[in-house]
Amino acid sequence: MSVEHTPEAQASGAPPSPKDESPRRFPFVAVIVGVAALALALYVATQVIGVLYGIIAPPAPPLPSDVQQTSYTNRAHGVDTWSYSVPMEACAVARYYVSLGATCEYALMQCTAGETDPTPFSASEIGIARCTGETKFSIFTMGYTIAISHSMGALTTSQIEVEREVYWTRTG
Repeated sequence: MSVEHTPEAQASGAPPSPKDESPRRFPFVAVIVGVAALALALYVATQVIGVLYGIIAPPAPPLPSDVQQTSYTNRAHGVDTWSYSVPMEACAVARYYVSLGATCEYALMQCTAGETDPTPFSASEIGIARCTGETKFSIFTMGYTIAISHSMGALTTSQIEVEREVYWTRTG
């Protein structure tokens, strides 16, 4: 370490100052802290954005392909009822929902033996089947009920009524 002796420093009586011979180093710790803070901010932002998106636009229940909506009713935010016409046989629609993890109740003598577990309801009470299921999204859970019946005069077309409720503060 060298000490600089200038005439001005000697005249003022100030002690000699050390001369900085090495260049200033960028603080490596500050970079690490900055990167960690940015990563934490991005993680928190993605969690908040997912929750906000779930609140603003909750997902619709699963539907078979080629459905045509016939009516829609909204009772509250996240509590909705849709009616659809489906170009599928009613038992095939029920099998579709079972494949998604839903639980179905069937009217007596409506779907083939071995595929279904009939309940003691008549077809006039529940149609062909009633399926219930749940789907998790973000931090919420959505419950849905599907009432399946034949279309009038067409065994290869079904009518489904889909009821959805989003459980904002609890599971179903």
